[in-house]
Amino acid sequence: MGEITRQPARAIQNALIDSVLAGLCALIVFGPIVGVVLKGYGFTLAPARVAILVAVVMAGRLALSLLLQSHRGKAFIARFEGADDGVYVRPPGYRSRLRWIIPLLVGLAIVFPFLATKYLLTVAILGLIYVLLGLGLNIVVGLAGLLDLGYVAFYAIGAYGLALGYQYLGLGFWAMLPLGAVMAALAGALLGFPVLAYAWRLSGHRHPRLWRNYPPGA
Repeated sequence: MGEITRQPARAIQNALIDSVLAGLCALIVFGPIVGVVLKGYGFTLAPARVAILVAVVMAGRLALSLLLQSHRGKAFIARFEGADDGVYVRPPGYRSRLRWIIPLLVGLAIVFPFLATKYLLTVAILGLIYVLLGLGLNIVVGLAGLLDLGYVAFYAIGAYGLALGYQYLGLGFWAMLPLGAVMAALAGALLGFPVLAYAWRLSGHRHPRLWRNYPPGA
């Protein structure tokens, strides 16, 4: 009986810990972006905005943690933990009940620039840029397994290339956007191929069979 009464208390305790940790992460992420409002060469602090965002994140994390520790939440998690390979395959012809979320998000993304203020639009653009950087880093480090500590340098090349092209060449944003991506890709190729060849030579010295297969003079 005592163990049964301790389980809800333990679930609430774990949910509160998750909520506090999520609030700290939200404070670190949203504090400099939302809490500091630039005005010319100065700035003003907006702690109320940060407090609202942190409170929303903590409340959402608390509700999610409590839901995942309930019977329905555990049953939902168990659906994705049954296969040994970690991949959950839907049966042919399956149609999710949540398929309306993607069209809803696309519609909100189209309407948001016309309804949001300039400040909210700037924060949203900055946040989406960080999302793109995170996705790219996930591909390089997570999928390819390459520890690339200078990943943000290619982002800087594209960003500064866009700004310099706009200032000195008179090209607009949409004209420089693909050119900035091409500049970042060329910089990555110029740096990547010599490093790849050097890595092949090092691995060839360690593995003679691989060294014999390496093309001479390359």
